[in-house]
Amino acid sequence: MNTYRIGEAAMATGLSAHTIRFYEGRGLLQPAARSESGYRRYDDADLRRLRLIQNARTLGISLDEVQVLLDDIHASTCGSYAGKVLALVDRQRQEIEQRIAQLQRIRADLDLLAEDATAASNSTQLVADCPCCLLMDDGTSRPSYCSPAASSADRFSEDVLEVLQCDIGARPAAPAPDDLAPYLQSLAIEGEHLVVRFERSAIDAVRQFAAAECVCCGGIGWEVSETANSVVLTVSGTPAQLEVIATAWPVPEAAR
Repeated sequence: MNTYRIGEAAMATGLSAHTIRFYEGRGLLQPAARSESGYRRYDDADLRRLRLIQNARTLGISLDEVQVLLDDIHASTCGSYAGKVLALVDRQRQEIEQRIAQLQRIRADLDLLAEDATAASNSTQLVADCPCCLLMDDGTSRPSYCSPAASSADRFSEDVLEVLQCDIGARPAAPAPDDLAPYLQSLAIEGEHLVVRFERSAIDAVRQFAAAECVCCGGIGWEVSETANSVVLTVSGTPAQLEVIATAWPVPEAAR
């Protein structure tokens, strides 16, 4: 019978000497015989056991389950051993199916997170003023982030615009358009944005208004920025949405 030093056994099986000693310590391998000089010596049967352990671990089979395969292995018939393998395969398949389902759910969540992160990537709104920031804030439905992508705005259909119009400014403990109207400087639809400018003294009220709308109005972006003379509320959405939002402001036509 051939015998091998631990380094030779490691080379023959693709395992490290440390791993072989670990398996031996776990009882998966019989204590190695020793040469006269004290070196561990392994035989062909040991190498077969090591290959079994290595292949099973590659398939994700736990060491405890590997131990089941190794128990009385050389005294078992091939049929009995195959039965043990089939039982482990069935259990491992079930675990893998569960992992795949879980990973698919995680991937779907990551796709949604990536969409929201892309939508908010150009926002200049302070995190401290935003109640719907990525990974920090939770709700019963996905909120609109600071600057949603155009695709997010398309989630709205014409039949919900009337409801949207009624809801703007209706958040409890938040300013309404009527409250901001005295500070309004101008209002205009510019491309895919509604740009509303207020006096700088209204900065806190404008931020509170935008934060409240951000939580409720999914698919519409509410971003607050500052210039030397104004506070600018930039609303992003579809043209139909912007038209409805513009009508929610009770301001003189000259200010638009």
